[in-house]
Amino acid sequence: MEVADGARVDVHVPYILVHSDREIRRLSHQAGIINPITRRILLSAGIRPGMRVLHVGCGAGDVTFLVSEMVGSEGQVIGADRAPAALAAAEGRATVHPIQKVSFHEGDPAALSFDRPFDAVIGRYVLIFQADAVAMLRGVARHLRPGGTIVFHEPDWNGCRSSRQRRPTTTAVDGSSRRSGAAVSRPI
Repeated sequence: MEVADGARVDVHVPYILVHSDREIRRLSHQAGIINPITRRILLSAGIRPGMRVLHVGCGAGDVTFLVSEMVGSEGQVIGADRAPAALAAAEGRATVHPIQKVSFHEGDPAALSFDRPFDAVIGRYVLIFQADAVAMLRGVARHLRPGGTIVFHEPDWNGCRSSRQRRPTTTAVDGSSRRSGAAVSRPI
């Protein structure tokens, strides 16, 4: 990925758990547990009916479907992911979900092209898999309309006593995780 100064940065760290059927079931179970928290974070960030939202790292679509309920029939949600197996699962699940205006796109969300900007770019448990979370955020920010919102729900590794080494990504997302969706603004 090319960032503002023209340098190339590899911002992708492979998803080590793969997107097997078993992992997709695990993620779906996890979503059932944490969706209420994600919903609260998204509501606090201003996600509302009628918005056009890009869901980065959508996987099998759990958050995509949650957001589609939040934006309603007047809104639109596009899920983007690099993993074809996860997207196939998301598309299959979409046929049985009571959702409106949802579609899925394969590829690096920062590199994809869309016909018009988004009101919001969102993700859950995505930044932890990026070698350079700030570069990734800069890349997806180009998809926003002026004044648009970026909101990511990420874990707070400070609470994990067994994690002795801090990754740069954890430093970048800790503040927003601790505030659990409070209005956080930091230039990217």
